[in-house]
Amino acid sequence: MKLHPKFGVNATIPLCFWCGKERNEVVLLGAAYRGEAPKNLCLDREPCDKCAANMAKGITIMEAREKHGPTGRWVVVTEEAVQRLFQPESTVEAVLRHRKAYMEPEVFQKLFGDHLTKE
Repeated sequence: MKLHPKFGVNATIPLCFWCGKERNEVVLLGAAYRGEAPKNLCLDREPCDKCAANMAKGITIMEAREKHGPTGRWVVVTEEAVQRLFQPESTVEAVLRHRKAYMEPEVFQKLFGDHLTKE
């Protein structure tokens, strides 16, 4: 790692994209970050341990925009719910195999509403 000329290792604590809480990590950005790294920074879409554990309980449905990707809103549903929500059968099989699916915001809103918030 190349040190930042002014801020050295330039450390930050990453935030979970999915819940917005601090992950139990420290990332040394060094010169890869132009200025002084903020205390917290969302660096990727990797879930924190708690979100990963929740996602592992079923099938994760993530709200996503076509050009911008996931919005951060998500739910976990059962395999039975996937069979009711998705068509054709080949889509159901793919969602069950991958254990996750992306859904357009308008459809996600109709199905799951506004009551969902980041954990």
